[in-house]
This record gives sequence, C-alpha cells and structure tokens, in this order.
Amino acid sequence: MLDPVTTLTAGKVVIDVATFATTAMAKALSSMYGAAKGLDAFVDRHLDELKGSPDEAINRIGRVLEGAKNGLYLGYAAPVILIAAGQILLGNPLSATTTFLTAATLTNPIASTCAAIGAIYFGWKALNKSEQQAIISSLGEGFALTGEVIKDVLDFALKMLHDVLGRKDVQRLKTLLAEFAGKLGRSIYSVTGQLIDLVYSKPDATSDVLAQRPLRPVLSGMSEAEVKGLLVQVFKVNDDKLKQLGRDDLNGLCEMELREAATYSLPAAKLPVYDDIVRIVARRLRLPHRAVIPTEDVEKAILFKVLERSLDRLDAKQKDKLALQVQETLRDRAIDRKVTFDEVVRFVKIAGMDVGGSFGPFVMTAPGMAGAIGLNVLQLIVLEGIIVTSGYAAGLGAVLGFGTGGAMLAVAGAAGPVGVALGLLFTAYSLSGPAFRKLIPAICVIAAKRVEIEGSSSTSFDSAPGHQDPREARL
Repeated sequence: MLDPVTTLTAGKVVIDVATFATTAMAKALSSMYGAAKGLDAFVDRHLDELKGSPDEAINRIGRVLEGAKNGLYLGYAAPVILIAAGQILLGNPLSATTTFLTAATLTNPIASTCAAIGAIYFGWKALNKSEQQAIISSLGEGFALTGEVIKDVLDFALKMLHDVLGRKDVQRLKTLLAEFAGKLGRSIYSVTGQLIDLVYSKPDATSDVLAQRPLRPVLSGMSEAEVKGLLVQVFKVNDDKLKQLGRDDLNGLCEMELREAATYSLPAAKLPVYDDIVRIVARRLRLPHRAVIPTEDVEKAILFKVLERSLDRLDAKQKDKLALQVQETLRDRAIDRKVTFDEVVRFVKIAGMDVGGSFGPFVMTAPGMAGAIGLNVLQLIVLEGIIVTSGYAAGLGAVLGFGTGGAMLAVAGAAGPVGVALGLLFTAYSLSGPAFRKLIPAICVIAAKRVEIEGSSSTSFDSAPGHQDPREARL
C-alpha cells in the first residue's frame, strides 16, 4: 500500500485557508472546475475519485495529491496550488477573466488534473531558472502566498512523483498530458521542450485545428496580393501555380508551406502545427517559448529580436537617419518631440521583453517612448519597412504592401547592414532541420501584420502633445 504522507518529511507550512479561498487564482480554479460548494469540498471529493480509479497512473496521482494535502499541513490548498501550477504550464492563464476549457474540465475533471500534474512532471525541469521563478511569482501573487511556500509544494510533489510513478505510469501520464494539451491548442512539445515530442507526437485532428488558430485570422486579414507575395518571395512557390487558386486555397497553401518548412528531415517525422513552428523558431533564437506563453506573444518576441539584431548592424550615419525618420513621422502624427536612436533601441528591447504580457500595459500606455509615442514608433518600424527586412536572397527586391497607407514590409532582397545581419542569422542553422531562412521572415511578416490588425482595431485617440491617452489614466 502506498503511503504518500511518509514518503517525505513534512514541510509543516501553515497558511490561512479561509483567505486562500478568496484569492483570484483560487476563484479562477473554482470556476474552472465548477466547485460551487467550495474548493475544500471539491478537493476531498476529487481526490477520492482519483484514488478510486482502476487506472493505476490516475490512482497514484490522487495519492500524490493527498500526500501533498496532508504532508505539508496546508490542507486542500496544496492540491489546488499543484493543479494551478500545472494548468499554467499548459498555457491556461487562470486569471479572473480568462480561464480556458471550463466546459471540458467540468466534463472530465480527472483528465484536467492528470494533465496538470503531467505538465509539472514533464515540464517543470524543462524550464530555466527565470521561467520557473516567473511561474512561482505568478502563483504567489494569484494565491497571496510567498514564493517559498509555492516552491515547497512543487518540490514536495515532484519528489513524490519520481518516487511513486513506474515506467508504465509515466507513459500513461504523458498520454493524458498530450490529450488535454491538445484541447488548449498546444502540443506536448510546448510543455516538455523535447525534440522527440516535437517530431513524433502526433496530435488528433481537433488539436491540429486549434494549434493553427493563431495563424488563420492574420492570413484572412491579408490581401490576396500579400498572401501571394509571401508564398512567392519567402516560400519560393511558382507564381504560375497560384493563378488558378482561390483565396481559401491560397491561405491553405500558405499554412502547408509553413508546416513543410518546419519539418525535420527524419523518418516518419510529423508536420508541425503553427503553435509549434513559432516555438521552434523562438527556441533557436533563445527566446522564451514554453506553453505558458501565448503563441502570439512568442511570435512578436521573434519579430522584436530580429528588429534588435538589425538595429545593431546600422552604422552611425544610418542610426542618425533612422532617428530623424522616426522623429519626422511622429511630427506628421502631431507628436512634436526629439527622438534619439538609443530611445528607439530601448523601445524595441522593452517591447521584445513583452513575452507573456509582463510589460504589455506599460509598453503601450506609459508616457515617453512607450505609450502613444512608442506605439507610433512600433508602427513606423514594423509596418513602414524602415528596418524589417530579411536579406537572405539579395537581389530579388520583393516587397509586400501593408495597410491602406501604403506601408511596406520587405521580405527579401535587402541590401546594407540589415540584410547582412539577417543573412548571417539564417546561415547559422543546420540545413537538415527546419528551413529557418523561410520561417524567420515568414513569422516576422505574420507578426507585423498582426500588429497592424490589432492597431487598426484598437480605439483611436488624440496623440497631440498634452492629450492624455485614456488608457494612461488607469495606471
């Protein structure tokens, strides 16, 4: 008989469980699981269901959660913290306003919990120290607990999981994790970061569709000329092949070209979905790429990393010219302010750090180069093509038009320092793996178009000097 309580020495951490129940994250998890009678009653019933399962892996998960409940003297709070940690690792934000898959969780709470524990087992050690600390901080804030308490609970559970799970249990847990992650539009690779999971873990049809979802609104928001330009200039599709294709077929071909460009040249390797493709590129650029970060945020981080590397390659004369171009464009938009090149670089770096929303409200609403000015600089750099160029096939001189104002984004044929910088970037990768020379400019184009779409749909405001953006007033 498994005795989880005596597997570890109890941490004997004490918290106010009454206060715990009223925290934002406890409420979000309660809503997700439909714990109408309170989380404490739900946890007791839920643990009994897990322990009563004939599936040995599920049974052991229930006993591990029970061990955390009793062994740390936290009561029901310990299992709740663990489930929340796993859901965050799966990409579920567990905020008061955004909680995914409530209906699916209510239908099968056991699958939801096992996936969460699987995400901890397979995903926690895959994170670097800063990523782990970010999640600990998020949980601490959400539950009004110290980081030490959160870490104690996670360490306790991880030790127990490694002690009690056999090889068959581990494989079963991975299957449960993959199935539930698919309902969130994530592959198991986004949780584990393991190449074998990227190449060989095949999602079902529903998971495939969900993982493509971040891409489709952007393709739909592009003009037909823009989609064709992406296919011809980035993916090297013969222009004659496109003449007989309707709009839906063009979009579908673009999706397929992305997937084929991201495929590893290994026997029986699967075609990665868009969610994976963005994370493959982010990983190669040494950017955060785990499931906890929305695909759209990872995509933008890639764009800003490329921008940052491009800026680094400009000489003094080009830097001065860029600063003047930014300044003149801002003046055209009724913002009279001197702009230095260093300010532009700082904005790009800060915006590039906005992965997972850490700086989002600040970057786009704070005074200075952030806020109204920063947003204009972003639109200028990204959408008007001053910087974003790929340069991997010099001489083609192809451009895509963005926006009604005639803004341009070059995707090939760039000359000068920008082209050199990105040309070096593309040649640094192995030709046996994904075709990053295609993927990087394609994702930059998609991310830039997403910025344009989001910018055009946001509420406009008077950006003249002295006028305060209403979003700033909320800070």
